[in-house]
Amino acid sequence: MLGSDSNLYTNRADHGDANHASGKRFLGRSRTFWAVIGSMTFVIGITCLFGLQMMSYWQMHKYAKKFAILDRTPRPLPTVAISSSPTTKLAGRGYSFQSPWTDFDVEKSKFPGSCGVFAFRSHSAILFCAPEAGSEDLRATVKNLVGNSLEKLVGSEAMKSDYAFRAALLATTTRNLTPWMSQRESIRTDTLLMFKATSSIGGNTGLFQVESNGWRGFQFDDPTKGPKNVTLELYDSQDRHVEIVFIPNRSTGIGLTQQEINRVVQSLSLSNSNAIASTTKPQARVEP
Repeated sequence: MLGSDSNLYTNRADHGDANHASGKRFLGRSRTFWAVIGSMTFVIGITCLFGLQMMSYWQMHKYAKKFAILDRTPRPLPTVAISSSPTTKLAGRGYSFQSPWTDFDVEKSKFPGSCGVFAFRSHSAILFCAPEAGSEDLRATVKNLVGNSLEKLVGSEAMKSDYAFRAALLATTTRNLTPWMSQRESIRTDTLLMFKATSSIGGNTGLFQVESNGWRGFQFDDPTKGPKNVTLELYDSQDRHVEIVFIPNRSTGIGLTQQEINRVVQSLSLSNSNAIASTTKPQARVEP
């Protein structure tokens, strides 16, 4: 009798252990195994849905640490005051303006094409570009790369002028990217940021709106923060484009102020002299 009770107890214990084991296993696998598989499936599903967006988000934020302009939008200039220091009036490519510096070096200054260099004895320089009428602008260059889908990317308003197109690029930042946005919107924003970075000269120390003397456009970099150069991208009422890059040789004590840059914009005008427009040597005249 005692042996029967002992066998019955043993059978019940074995049956209980089997039930306990079956609660921990499904299709021969443990609960932990299936929990891991479920998590992996969830991650893969999210990656399939948002993989491109997540990659774009992290990659662009990584680039923004090196190219701060990707996180910047144009803001008002810190001052619109005009410098009253001595200046030199420079002329070339059909335009004239008042220079920040007076030690102009005519021998080293050359204008072989649409872009030329005003050189100075301090080894500073001003790069001045005024593309010929009808030449390919930024908007046309990007359209040749992207195709007719460009208008869908930036909108019809941005395609009305080269100024509007550049403004649309500069208004885009990495803050427009999120990991959960649609793939189409991610591609759009990623493309705009790419062209913003490649079409901008500098801008890591500041990005500003410029509007003066019939010109409107953008200034890349803040002269008070000691950048290697400061760039102006300017457009007139007819969407004619002028690019001016100031390269001060700070090692010789040459500086550059916002007031001096403002004076360049305020004095920038079309020259009436066809001779100046066609010459390969720019002209200069010192003014008080």
